[in-house]
Amino acid sequence: MEYKITNIKLSVKCRNLCLDSVEGYLSENKIPFKKFNNYIVTKLTYTYIIFKKNIKSSENIYHINITKLDSFECLNESINNIKLMSKDSDICSYTIDNITVSTDFKKSINLLQLLNKLPNEISATYNSETFPGIFLKYPIKKGTAILFHTGKCVLLGCKNLNNIEYILDSLKTITA
Repeated sequence: MEYKITNIKLSVKCRNLCLDSVEGYLSENKIPFKKFNNYIVTKLTYTYIIFKKNIKSSENIYHINITKLDSFECLNESINNIKLMSKDSDICSYTIDNITVSTDFKKSINLLQLLNKLPNEISATYNSETFPGIFLKYPIKKGTAILFHTGKCVLLGCKNLNNIEYILDSLKTITA
């Protein structure tokens, strides 16, 4: 089934990040940024939220969230941008926190009927008076699907392609 990745959110840990050097790089290159008490937000190709180091921690580890990635091919570029902003930084690790996907079953779906044929392991929430979609939460942190009567669907909370494929296969079966 065809789907489109609309966002990937990365969580990056790095050492030796100098926030002054990041601000200097952004200013020199006329890249807009906003500075808050505990973090800096900037948009290059992707959006970066750079958190100040936890003062209570003895380690010199910084946390950076990166969003607005629309494919896995963007991962290396998004991480390399951190090295551009702060040349002394050393990337320790990164994890994918969330993948958001959109798809379309290209048919109308009766959401009330769907509720009656869901497997027990999928929990569902649906109230057509407050929101037009049904929330389908999959087990073992695989993710959540929001399915609309139009056949359009959004997956969120997925951590990898296997989770996406698992949920889409499941949805194909229960919407058949």
